[in-house]
Amino acid sequence: MMALIPGHQIIFLDESDETENLAEAYVTHGVITKPHYLDRLHVACASVNRLDAIISLNFKHINRPKTKELSEPVNKLYGYGKIYIGTPMEVIEYDE
Repeated sequence: MMALIPGHQIIFLDESDETENLAEAYVTHGVITKPHYLDRLHVACASVNRLDAIISLNFKHINRPKTKELSEPVNKLYGYGKIYIGTPMEVIEYDE
């Protein structure tokens, strides 16, 4: 995966106090539990940076109904927009 980075315009998003605060808000509001810090941070980082979507195969903590349902109102409460959470299969188009 790392070898693919130089050939594409990939931007790395660093954690910040803002992402940490939103990640903690996800615990407070029951979006993602406390032990799953990196998963919470992933969603928070995407939200804080106003990304449109998270494409994930992490069905345990990120791409699951509870996270999809609860992240939007929490984001709205803290001044962030909705983020689409989906699978690669949902966004890949095949030419036939």
